[in-house]
Amino acid sequence: MEEILKNIWTIVAVILSSSVIAALINNFVTGYRNRRSERKELVAKANASILKRVELCYRIRRRAKGEDMAIKNLAHDIQEENEYYKSLLMVEARWYGKRYSLYLSSIRDLTGEAMKKAWQTDGDPSAVMESSIKLNHKKIEELSDQFSLDSRRFLCPLKRTWMAIHDKILGVKKYNV
Repeated sequence: MEEILKNIWTIVAVILSSSVIAALINNFVTGYRNRRSERKELVAKANASILKRVELCYRIRRRAKGEDMAIKNLAHDIQEENEYYKSLLMVEARWYGKRYSLYLSSIRDLTGEAMKKAWQTDGDPSAVMESSIKLNHKKIEELSDQFSLDSRRFLCPLKRTWMAIHDKILGVKKYNV
């Protein structure tokens, strides 16, 4: 009888232990998926924030009379948003934050002259961008593709670690496209 009770307790202990282990594994997997989903959302919003700067060139050119101040405020909001995401990404992974910063600088370089020219023209809501104000969309797309590649690396734990080592050793200074 005593042996039967001992076997029953062993079986109960095994069942409880396996339940606890299954719950821990489930908790770990769920946490990992949630964290990955949060990171994907962060990446998407950070990229959208940079691409708002591209759209801003067209908004400036197509502005209606009296909209100058609203567009200037929008430009400040976009700038603040870019800096916010740069800080967030720097906290998530230093190498990734630096690459976001390089991406942002490259987009600023591509849009800076077009913005200046757009401000120098009178706003016209129905205006088509003149050839002198056109943006290099091929280059913008290449930069966006590069950021997407870096984002996939950021979302993969092994590649994220490799990129941290890679960028620390090589000291990436330019967004390579």
